[in-house]
Amino acid sequence: MLTLDQFEAWIKARAKTDKPEDEPWPNQLRAIKQATAIKAHSDTDFFPDFLFKERAPNQTPEQFKYTRANYKCTTHPVFIDYLSTIGKAWIDGNWQINWPEGSEEFRKYVTEELPRFKSLELFMKQVATPLKSVDANGVIAVRPTGFEYIEVDGQIVPDTSKRVTPTVYYHSSADIIVFRPEDLLIALDAERSEVITDGDKVKREGQIFYAYTRNEIFKAEQYGRKSDRTFRVSLWFRHEMDAVPCRQLAGVPMIGVDGEIYWISPFYYAVPLLDMALINKNWLQHMMANCVFPFRVVRMESCDFKDSIGTCQQGAWINLATGEHDGNCPKCNGTGRRVPISPLGEYQWHEGEGLDKGKGPSYSPVEYIEPGDTSVRFVSEQVELDTEGARKLLHLHSSSQASASPDKTATELIIDHESNGAFVRPVSDQLFDLYEWLLNTIAWQRYDGTDVDPLSVGPSIIRPQTFDLRTQADIWAQIKAAKDAGAPPFIMQQLYHDVLNTMNVSDPVKAALYETVVAADRLFGLSGDEVTARKAQNSVEPWQITLHDSGYQLALQLMRDVDGFDTLDLTSRIEKINELAKSVTFVPTGGDSATRLREILNGV
Repeated sequence: MLTLDQFEAWIKARAKTDKPEDEPWPNQLRAIKQATAIKAHSDTDFFPDFLFKERAPNQTPEQFKYTRANYKCTTHPVFIDYLSTIGKAWIDGNWQINWPEGSEEFRKYVTEELPRFKSLELFMKQVATPLKSVDANGVIAVRPTGFEYIEVDGQIVPDTSKRVTPTVYYHSSADIIVFRPEDLLIALDAERSEVITDGDKVKREGQIFYAYTRNEIFKAEQYGRKSDRTFRVSLWFRHEMDAVPCRQLAGVPMIGVDGEIYWISPFYYAVPLLDMALINKNWLQHMMANCVFPFRVVRMESCDFKDSIGTCQQGAWINLATGEHDGNCPKCNGTGRRVPISPLGEYQWHEGEGLDKGKGPSYSPVEYIEPGDTSVRFVSEQVELDTEGARKLLHLHSSSQASASPDKTATELIIDHESNGAFVRPVSDQLFDLYEWLLNTIAWQRYDGTDVDPLSVGPSIIRPQTFDLRTQADIWAQIKAAKDAGAPPFIMQQLYHDVLNTMNVSDPVKAALYETVVAADRLFGLSGDEVTARKAQNSVEPWQITLHDSGYQLALQLMRDVDGFDTLDLTSRIEKINELAKSVTFVPTGGDSATRLREILNGV
């Protein structure tokens, strides 16, 4: 474990060479390459020179210069849509946080007073989520922002009567110098110290390093003249967690050649396709600039200008008196061609004589030729294909769904939403793991060694249960479309289940009630006419009709009469509601259960 003396020796050695004694942490080059590649699509102000540094085989230097000067990050919307997709984890009502009694002070601290960010929840939503998408190997650290000092016996010491103010810090993968997850992380901080530059000016250009160990945090701050590279090393904070207060943002785990785990952002898998789309789109802009301006073709005649001094012969001015060449023709400037275009851009056609007088030209004197657009259309189509391929990899909405037939769309929607949820859930789990870890770590650093037990103020979090962004109105529209298309009952039942989930994802009791009704009633997705037809065919039993017509009321009764009904597994709940339906000797009025649930959802 690193000690203060060892850290000071490490800093002194680094100051001499500007390089650490240790080798770069394993997989750092992979991490930096990955973050830089994603940045090409996430940062509109970043020019990815590594994508354009080599000209295309047929590209002229002028065309390359034009492409660089007019570069646009055209793939940025895909990154924004990706953030919206994984942002489903933070939908209001899809998760909740429960605070224990006695945690009011801590709750206020992390929701209203957290240094640098005010709210830890806002940090997770607005900062951590995008950072995780770009730099999966970046590190989130917790440390106090600073301390209040008092004088005791002539010495300035931290005021232990004041609670420390721990908050969140981010170290990019490029700024991490030494990384051993089990016991040490040393990183160059974004903060800068005041140093004296060569111009004898005081500027904030000094380096600051933090070393995080299992029980302490050390700080090395540059001071004095910048060129001297002198550092003041100190113990910043003793946290006594017996764990390094740092955590990587994480992504898809991979094993490096050294056996160490490094992380890949899910967005990175779409980068190759997005690179091609970005390059081709910027080339396309140049191609379009060439194609949108047609070429003007004007008929020209040989210059026959002459006067009393000389005459034009193929652009050369011949002096009549001497017969010698005397410079260029003043009319055609040596070109030997006459273009009958006036200063105002008018074509001046020479009127014929004799029989030709009064007749117009037998040809079009001025024509416009437009370049072919075959290459433009090909490149444009390729850009769309690559962009669409990237969106599919990221489970983003595909425009091809709009062209699908209604019944196919209804079926595909179920599959698409399930695969979309499977894609988002691991990202959501990692975000909430980080959120819980931050809450617990901040609580520990703030309250350890005080009269408050850090373990008693930490809240519990109910994690997201669904990742469906559709509103109730959206699903009802899909239900109507599915009905019109004659979708099978299992599709209808799934859509009804979805609309119920939109309102009750954060209410486990109601969710269990509706899930029981939908799962038990095999007639749930059928229309009234279809149920009547099955009655006439004697293909359903009377108790099934009772369950269909009164499922909601039966589930409510079970909620009242059976202790812990909502906590039973689904099979047990289905068995109990079926038994109750079989015991009912009459069918209550008030419409079938599907209609009643619609009324409930609409506030009736």
